[in-house]
Parts: sequence; C-alpha cells; structure tokens
Amino acid sequence: MKKYIFFDIDGTLIDFRGEIPESTINALNAVREAGHKIFLCTGRSVCQMQKELNRVTFDGMVAASGAYVECDGKEVYHHYMPKEDVMAVIDEFHKEGTMFCCQTKEHSLREEDSRIKFLDLFKRRGMSEKNLESIFNGEDKEITIEDNIDKVEKIIYNESTHTVDELKSIFCKNIEVVRMSYDSMDIYSGEISTYGINKALGIEKVLEYYGGSIEDTMAFGDGPNDFEMIEYVNTGIVMGNGIDELKKKADYVTKDILDHGIESALKHFGLI
Repeated sequence: MKKYIFFDIDGTLIDFRGEIPESTINALNAVREAGHKIFLCTGRSVCQMQKELNRVTFDGMVAASGAYVECDGKEVYHHYMPKEDVMAVIDEFHKEGTMFCCQTKEHSLREEDSRIKFLDLFKRRGMSEKNLESIFNGEDKEITIEDNIDKVEKIIYNESTHTVDELKSIFCKNIEVVRMSYDSMDIYSGEISTYGINKALGIEKVLEYYGGSIEDTMAFGDGPNDFEMIEYVNTGIVMGNGIDELKKKADYVTKDILDHGIESALKHFGLI
C-alpha cells in the first residue's frame, strides 16, 4: 500500500549543525523508489531550503508550517497572514526591541538591527556556517518588509521580553504563537502564524491533491510546531532527540537523528 510520508527538517532530517546523515539520504531515496510519496513538512519557507535536500527527489512540500503547499512542482495552496496582523506583531516587537524575521516564499525579511542580532545569537549558540547559510537564504537588503507586507507567511522571533504564552494573550485570537523549533531555544523565542494554519492543514491539502487517505499517512517530527502534524497523521513518529511533550503524542519514537533515526523507523515499519 502506497504511503504519504511527511518529514520535518530541523532536528529531523537535518541536525542543528546543518548536517544530514548519509543514512537519511539513502533511506529517503529508497522509500521513494519503493513507490511511496515523500514530502518535506517544515517551518522553513521555500527560500530557506538547504541545498543538501536536493540530493533527494521529494514529491512536494508543506512549507512555512502549512502556509505553502506544493505537489509535483505545482503550488496548490498559499496562505498569507492578514496585513493588520503582521503590523500588530511588528509594532509589538519594535516596542520591546525584539529581533524578528518575516518569511515569504521568496525572501527572509529582517530589518538591519534584527539581522545583526540573529547572526550574533546563532553564532553564540554554536550554529555551523552551513546552517547559518541555509537560515539566511533568501535575504536581500534591497527587499523590505514594507514592500512585502501582504506576502508574509509567518514570523519568527528570538529573545522577546514576553513568554510565548504572554504573547498569545497580547495578540488577537487570530494569531498563533508556538515555541521555536530550533535546538536550545526557550519560551522567549517562537514562531507566529495565522491561527489554524499549521502542518496538519498542509498535509490535508496534499491528500486532497492526490486523492489520498489519512489511513496511509505517516509523519516524522521533533519539535513544538509538529504537534498538529503528529496527531493528525495515521502514524506519528518522533525522533529520539525530540521534545518529551511530543514523544507523548507519538505512535512510535525512533532513534536520534544522528543514530540513523529515519532509516531505523522506515525499516521498523517495513517501508525499506
């Protein structure tokens, strides 16, 4: 029976140094050669996809945590945050001096002050140059947030003066805030999107496109923006390095990313 398999990127396919285990590459190619369909399902926007991912042919992607869906090279769904919601978030972060990035399909948009703070933050946390390059893909200082305010899919921020829960109470109910998925991030760093736009919605759009059944779905994740995805699919698999709260929702917990976790789980379920 053909499966539709969805893979988070950071902490699942790629470790937080920016490396993809060779066993993961081989397993992804093998499972697709076996006749299954495979998809990226990530908080990253299209412009932030790491070059190493091109070593695998994916059937499509759910990007920006469900805001953008592509199947067979075709855009099948695209949601933009309402302009007034984007402005409300930006105004709050300006007020408290928080670094933030607005994600669009084509660009990662940061004001200069935020760009400097982000670089310093990730370097302090030991992020590799390779991973830094992928995170800052799509940046162009000539392209401004103001010029793209109606194209924002999602906003990420770090080191706010408010916790994730406090920001939820500050913003309107239409705005969702979840903890950041990168390694070592805390409750003062997060991802902001339109409420109801998440990876589960993106998977639903993929199934609508192919006429697939939820019974044939499987997903791999590790972090805070993977809850809806893991709960929605038929078989939710969490990496051994994933957060404990997510493991409690899993149908199966595999090995760590660097201990061949992807390959191990696909073998466990007889897919390769």
